[in-house]
Amino acid sequence: VFACAVQVTEEDTSDCYSEAFAELSSKYDELTLEKAISMVVPPEEGFPFVVLSSQDRATNTEVAALKDVGGVWESCSRERWTNVSPQHRKTYIATSNEILASLARLIALKTTYGEYGAEVNGSLASLDQQLGGMEREARAKRAAESRERMEAAARLSSQIQSSIDQATAPVGNPVYNCTTIGNTTTCQ
Repeated sequence: VFACAVQVTEEDTSDCYSEAFAELSSKYDELTLEKAISMVVPPEEGFPFVVLSSQDRATNTEVAALKDVGGVWESCSRERWTNVSPQHRKTYIATSNEILASLARLIALKTTYGEYGAEVNGSLASLDQQLGGMEREARAKRAAESRERMEAAARLSSQIQSSIDQATAPVGNPVYNCTTIGNTTTCQ
């Protein structure tokens, strides 16, 4: 399937976040917005122990900010996925949906910040494993294709050598007539 799409760069994604968060800064105080952003956009290595051990639930102000920041995260991150392969896009969207479901439970006050952090860390670990599995499969496929090319080249080389050997080999059993006169032998 072929589709034309405008490539979304890292800069485009960063601009998307910056513009949306700038709009939200007029709606929420700095501390509330900063906390919401840090909860919705988890660190690459996952949430630290201090978050995982938190038994706090979101306040009404935090719930509103989490909803808005979650909407920004969803729209800005999904635009970026237009640049990846369909297989990766499917994996990213599934993980995103898991994280958004965890966020929805946090917003509905069904989980604490710590429980939310643990769920997100689990989703990120699963994503990492899936991406690693895809990379291993891709490496194995490339290795198999390389072996196939090498074997095909070896077969072609063998066929060429066989053709050369057949072209230069004498036909049938040759019969020679030799005559010796003095110290000289002549064969025909």
